[in-house]
Amino acid sequence: MLSSHCLAALLWVAAQSPDLEGPPPPPAPAATSTDIAPPAPDEPVAPDAAELDPDPPPAPPPPPGANPTYDPEHPRRSQPRVEHPEAQGGKLAAGSIEICDTLTAPLGLIPTVGSAMGFVLEWACLVPGALAMDYTQLYHGGKDGDVWEAGVALVLAKLWRDLTRWPVVIGIGALGLTAAAVVIALAVTGALVPQANILGVPPEYAPVALTGILVGSGATFIVMRKLRKWGQAKIFDIVYGLLADDFDSPQQQQAAQDEAWMYPPLNGAERLWALAAMAGGSDPDRSWWYMIPIAGRYGKAYAMSEELKTDMRQVARDGLHEDRDDESLAGMDTMIDVLAYTEGSLAALADVLLLAGGVAFAGGSVVAAASYGQTQNVQLYAGLLLGIGAVGVLSAGTGVVLLLAREIPRFLRPILVPVAYGAMPPPGTPWFFKDDGNDPEKKIDALLDGDE
Repeated sequence: MLSSHCLAALLWVAAQSPDLEGPPPPPAPAATSTDIAPPAPDEPVAPDAAELDPDPPPAPPPPPGANPTYDPEHPRRSQPRVEHPEAQGGKLAAGSIEICDTLTAPLGLIPTVGSAMGFVLEWACLVPGALAMDYTQLYHGGKDGDVWEAGVALVLAKLWRDLTRWPVVIGIGALGLTAAAVVIALAVTGALVPQANILGVPPEYAPVALTGILVGSGATFIVMRKLRKWGQAKIFDIVYGLLADDFDSPQQQQAAQDEAWMYPPLNGAERLWALAAMAGGSDPDRSWWYMIPIAGRYGKAYAMSEELKTDMRQVARDGLHEDRDDESLAGMDTMIDVLAYTEGSLAALADVLLLAGGVAFAGGSVVAAASYGQTQNVQLYAGLLLGIGAVGVLSAGTGVVLLLAREIPRFLRPILVPVAYGAMPPPGTPWFFKDDGNDPEKKIDALLDGDE
């Protein structure tokens, strides 16, 4: 009984142990090529972060009617509005006429041909002046004007300018010729008949009379110059204001900006013209204070200097979008001060000399009246008249010359001020085309460099 139990236990242990199993099974046949599983496909490469974060869409243009901050991506829609755009545009238009005078003046030294060429160029320069006014109103103002409207206003303003210039020149020349004829007649008569006189005027009074003519010519020049500039500005403002209407809506102005032939950003030539035109056309507001001799000249010089500095900075900031601080504009400010105070000093000195000539004319006239009919002290009166007349002619004549010389600083403003600011455009700015992807200059450069 015990042995049967032991045998059963041994059989159970053998059944549970692998080492006690039977012979191993035969090996499995080798796998053929057709039985090999295809390789697993490559796992996709994780995309870069840049692909997962695409570029944001471009910013929309500023809404119509807003006074935006300049955006180089939308230059037509983001030009800032300026205060008194009519005045700023008028300065650019007037400055265009000044540029024409400056550029064509050397041609006057060439007889006939040079004068004819200068005349044509003077009137041709009105075209960029009209474009400047139209551009200013379209992008920085609110007038729905066309180029022809600004052109008509400029033509009428220049007609006034020319018609008031030549009569003054001719009138002063006629006075000079008349004075010369009177002096010669008195001198010849006095030489032939020492005690003779013409219409009761002694020959010794001739220098005093010439002094009076010179003083009158200088005063006429000063008054007509102011009237000429005042009339030119008024005619332009009135005519343009009557012809050009305001935009009906901001959307209408925006549509006109998108279709304009002249548009921002300005190229090198347009930039240089804007700087030169503002330099030539900037002028302070008129004031009776400036009419006061001597002191008024320096007052106007100060006002002119400050006005021109402000205008040039506004052109740089709002028109050219060039970030220039006061330190970088120190050279320009110095040039403006030199030109303005030189002009004012020449005018003040001319006032002093013309006033001295006026005193000499008045004093000589009193001496001549006192000597009329005198038979005693004839030589004394004659000497006084000749001395007073000589001093008067020298003073008044020099004053007239200085009045003409004071035009030289103004004549040079459209050239020297832009040069002091920086006449060359920023690097990469084309001179005669727009930097909008269709610039022929850059395409030619790219072809030459082998980029295309």
